Amino acid sequence: MDKRENLTKLYIYKALMKLLTKKPYEKITVCEITKTAGVSRMSFYRNFESKEDLIFNGIKEIVLSVNNKIKQHEVVNIYTSTKEFFETFKNFKDIITSFDNSPITKELLDVIVKRMKENIPIDYMNKTSKYIPIFYFGAISTTMIEWLKSGAVETPDEMARMLSSLISIDIPKSNEFHEDDDI
Repeated sequence: MDKRENLTKLYIYKALMKLLTKKPYEKITVCEITKTAGVSRMSFYRNFESKEDLIFNGIKEIVLSVNNKIKQHEVVNIYTSTKEFFETFKNFKDIITSFDNSPITKELLDVIVKRMKENIPIDYMNKTSKYIPIFYFGAISTTMIEWLKSGAVETPDEMARMLSSLISIDIPKSNEFHEDDDI
């Protein structure tokens, strides 16, 4: 991917984020996105299949950022992973809450859960129930959305402490990272 293509994607993504501050996702058109970004529809469709593809690419980047931060911890447990999750997503509060009551919200949560679950080591999955990561990330993501919608008054540290006190499962550090996997 060349520098110009990366810039085009960035302009398109920023245009959508700007439009999301003014109106709901469902009411935003590709035409409005391209006009705001200052690019052609052809440029949009050269980089993204749809508005949803644009969103999923943005979410993928956010989740990869969380995963990279979690990987930097010496000990990965409920507290450290939850704190990174809340700290990162607090930066995207306006974007995430703009999808409230949108059909895309459930799809976004599913993507987040899938991406986070992929980074739990396979040997851990074999020793425990395959439903533990689903439970964990489902609980975290739905709590995080409610936290953001209510103004994110509590700090990410407070949220991580509260949730880690409710969920007592240690998550081993994964040696494998699925950065290039498709969502």
